[in-house]
Amino acid sequence: MRKFFGIWTAAMAVILLMASSTLAASITLDVRASSAPNAFGSPSWAGYLANGMASLATGAGDIGDRETDPAAYHILGSTYEPGDVMVTSFPSWRGEAYPAAPFSAERGNRLHFGLAAFGDGVTQFTLADVGYSMTSTDSALDFAGTLAGTTFNGTTRIGVLYGGDGMLGGGDDVLVNSGEGDATLVDALFYIGVGNAYWPGGGPVPPGTEQAEIDSVIAYILQNEIEITGGYTILGNTASVSLTPVPEPSTFALVGLPIFGLAMRNRNRNRRRRR
Repeated sequence: MRKFFGIWTAAMAVILLMASSTLAASITLDVRASSAPNAFGSPSWAGYLANGMASLATGAGDIGDRETDPAAYHILGSTYEPGDVMVTSFPSWRGEAYPAAPFSAERGNRLHFGLAAFGDGVTQFTLADVGYSMTSTDSALDFAGTLAGTTFNGTTRIGVLYGGDGMLGGGDDVLVNSGEGDATLVDALFYIGVGNAYWPGGGPVPPGTEQAEIDSVIAYILQNEIEITGGYTILGNTASVSLTPVPEPSTFALVGLPIFGLAMRNRNRNRRRRR
């Protein structure tokens, strides 16, 4: 009897392990990093948002050219430029203060980690099941949480029910995008993603010092080789993307600039977030 009980226990352990492995493999997470216009005050945020959600939902990749269009959606690989993660209280774009049109009305850039999550047609999930985290090696950009308390809104978060065929596409999908709450079950999720950025000066800066403030942050990021990581977890499934900094073409000489107490300043002032 004891021998049978031991065999049964071992068998159940194997079954539970297999069930756990099946669950962990049932949702595919695709995380994409992108440098967005500053959502707080940017005239290009709505255009970027539309392009980003279209890319996430269709797998289209880049949409537009960010060299000429601030609303373009460009997927970063394994690197970022310091200007990609820097918001300001004055006009700026990708590390340049008072840029020319069409960037002259921008207020810098925030790094977002977009998410496309696909179920297997059996396992569904809710917004409350989605956990997120963003970290930087200096801890200045760290934050984590879940999407509990949020809704599907048709702009930054869109859900999909697969329909009778149990798969995305096929003409029978139903969009979940009209205010449904965090307990609504879906088969897929497209989310523009959590984001954060450094904030040169932490607010208004003295006239004539704007570029110097930006350059100080650039130097700080490059000298400390700040790695930034964003990731998600859904019902035991996880995925993340890590980025390391590379100098912008015009900033190679900045690595020798003084830091002006930037590390402490950023820890206290740079937490301009958007879920």
